[in-house]
Amino acid sequence: MEANAKPKTKPKTKVLLVCVIASLGGLLFGLDQGFINGSLGFIQKTFHWSTAQGESFASIILIGAIIGAFLSGFISKTIGRKNTLLLAALFFSVFTLWGSMTHSSAALHFTRVCLGLAVGCASFVVPLYLSEMAPARLRGGFISLYQFTITIGIFAIYVSNTLISKVHTGADPWRLMLGVICVPAVIMLICVLTIPKSPRWLMLKGREAEAESVLTKTRETDAEVKKELTEIRESLNQKKGADKTGVIAMLSKSYFAKIILLGILLQLLQQLSGINCVIYYSTIIFQKAGFSNPGVATVVCGLVNMLTTLIAIFFCDKWGRKPIIYLGLVLMFVTLVLLGTEFIRIEGGMPVHNLGQTVMC
Repeated sequence: MEANAKPKTKPKTKVLLVCVIASLGGLLFGLDQGFINGSLGFIQKTFHWSTAQGESFASIILIGAIIGAFLSGFISKTIGRKNTLLLAALFFSVFTLWGSMTHSSAALHFTRVCLGLAVGCASFVVPLYLSEMAPARLRGGFISLYQFTITIGIFAIYVSNTLISKVHTGADPWRLMLGVICVPAVIMLICVLTIPKSPRWLMLKGREAEAESVLTKTRETDAEVKKELTEIRESLNQKKGADKTGVIAMLSKSYFAKIILLGILLQLLQQLSGINCVIYYSTIIFQKAGFSNPGVATVVCGLVNMLTTLIAIFFCDKWGRKPIIYLGLVLMFVTLVLLGTEFIRIEGGMPVHNLGQTVMC
């Protein structure tokens, strides 16, 4: 066998480690998103907020997320994917700690907006970095790893908030609930310092030798390295051609327009399903539904969310993306109809069926 085709074993471990570290951005996304669930009541009590004020605080993170997602493309292209991850980790660390210590309502709102900036930034740059670091045959699974870490974060904060609410005997348990998020944020900040820069970004900046060095450490054969370098080079040349053509001209082609429209619709569908309401307020929902221990029900909800995401990751490269999307859409439709029916029953003063309680989980 030729020397340039000699198989290596370490790159597999290297790629896995790099992708896991980058995916910590998804973990922090989930932690900050799920933090409100179980803590909002305590925060409202501390600052004497009304229900409307509490809801505004819960949702204000989305304002920062919109801004962060909008700016992250420019930032990641300018300073690189790795440095953008570092910036997001720094924001997660600083503003989580600040928020847990502040006694000012305005400062707490400000820190949540800034956490939203980090969330929006991570939502763009983490999948981008994973797609550029993972080998083509494993790319789908590694990109899905980001979504999986989000669900791990949501599940973990549900467990953390439930435990803290039960064992914390002092005032303002929400401070500890928020403060614990600083630990994985600092871990991410330190670990991201050790990961390589994206080979595609290095090629974009004309640093081909560095890109080749990164790929050599993260691919199994030298032939694979050369092939990917060629693919990146061709892709960047096509992008230059697309830039000259213009966005409007590309969108005028029905093929590109359909792909973009489908991607936007899928994201809208995910949000319009009402999943964020469940993530933020499931404890309150379960309480109104008559659950004796709504905190535990919320933890079960987070566990189911995490496990089903793991199933999707495992099968996405075997079944393909479309069958999994179809399966997800069918399940969403059925469960939303059943969930809506139970809410109507609750509003009408009728008892919730055992099946309805199961659906709510």
